[in-house]
Amino acid sequence: MNPLIPILSRFALATVLLPAFVRAADGGIDQNFGVNGVAYAHAGFTLSTSLWMQPVVQADGKIVLCATQVVVNSPTGEDFFVARFTKDGLLDTAFGNGGKASIDFDGGGSEYEYCNNVALQADGRIVVIGSLGPNGGSKRLAAARLNADGSLDTSFGGTGKVVVPFVVGGSTLSFNPLSAVVQSDDRIIVAGQSYSGSVGDDDCALVRLASNGGIDATFGTDGFVRFWFDPNQDRLDMLSSVVMDAQGRIVVGGSSGNPLPNPGQAKVAVARLLNNGELDPAFGAAGRASISLGSGANGAEVSHVLLAPGGKIVATGYADTSTTGVPKYNPAAIRFLPDGALDTSFGDAGKVVVSFDSLAPGLTYVFGGVVQSNGKLLMTGFSALNGDQASFSVAARLNDDGSLDSQFGNSGRAVYDMASDGLEHLQLGGVALQDTQAIVVGTVDVSGGSDSIAVRLNVDLRFANGFD
Repeated sequence: MNPLIPILSRFALATVLLPAFVRAADGGIDQNFGVNGVAYAHAGFTLSTSLWMQPVVQADGKIVLCATQVVVNSPTGEDFFVARFTKDGLLDTAFGNGGKASIDFDGGGSEYEYCNNVALQADGRIVVIGSLGPNGGSKRLAAARLNADGSLDTSFGGTGKVVVPFVVGGSTLSFNPLSAVVQSDDRIIVAGQSYSGSVGDDDCALVRLASNGGIDATFGTDGFVRFWFDPNQDRLDMLSSVVMDAQGRIVVGGSSGNPLPNPGQAKVAVARLLNNGELDPAFGAAGRASISLGSGANGAEVSHVLLAPGGKIVATGYADTSTTGVPKYNPAAIRFLPDGALDTSFGDAGKVVVSFDSLAPGLTYVFGGVVQSNGKLLMTGFSALNGDQASFSVAARLNDDGSLDSQFGNSGRAVYDMASDGLEHLQLGGVALQDTQAIVVGTVDVSGGSDSIAVRLNVDLRFANGFD
């Protein structure tokens, strides 16, 4: 297997089937989007979309996604790939080359390039982040900024691209960047995981870049922050998501656990930092909150953190609900008050696990989440059958109190299987709002490889018409 492919892609997700009555209600696929409801990047080569990638929707409704392109028998091997669609799901010919742009960081060298996420500046410029490094070796942050037309912005790093080693305390650590957010002053915060190569030394990591692509030395220690959730144990910590709150504080989410050979139940992990990179003492325990969730041995992981009304923080992801020792994942959400305490008005004392056992048996993962304007929480992902490549994509929507929303899908849950429409192994993940609809991105099998796609769900029909 090419090491570029995300580890979970071995489950080769299928696609999307909703009963006919659901297609006309919240949760249905908009057949007027793209071609028969699907927008294709049509890269002409294999694309691997990061499971953590969240698409961005511009103010004009255009949609930007990123992926890693794998060019067989090409001297460049892997490159970053960015596509922009019109509001209605067609490739935007005003962007790049026919709606697509490729970015090469190593000039055809032997290093691996992984594009993990995309962020949007207020002026319409596009930031993409990922990693660059030799196979099995230390990774560095690779970041690029594109102008609104898809060309490289040469005011960023001189070429539109920067490669940044993660340096803390004089030591250079491997860094896997997974998420980014652009501040109002165009400084860029990147979050992920650092590791030294030693077991038990995997930590939460952030770096901040200045608007010109240089390291912002006012952040943390010379531009870098490294922390963990439990200093009394070997660590397998990571950050998978970062957002900025209304006060300019940095909210991050991920997981915290023990590494092999003595693994413990992974915990939901959320932290808040001040704008200078210091952990915020007004949040949780010294800026951190970690919560156990799920009955299974693997615990839970956060794929996305979201801001909710009233300064609350929502973490979405998945939890192991097994009682047999065989992993069984289901979608999960946890809501925190602004001080880091669990919000007991949400679900079961702040926690919700949505069972898909009867609808999509297997391992159900959530990699997308968004809070709608009416306060409802939409989660998107996929379900993979154990030992079988057949699978389904899924969505669930919760009311503000954490209960399943009966106006969405089948009693709050939707299962999508579109293999009959010619889509094989569709893996849906990240989601973003577009007016009263939701854009969900993923990867689908095509002849000779895979392609990045987007679908549009009707998620707020009643609210839009004033009946919610």
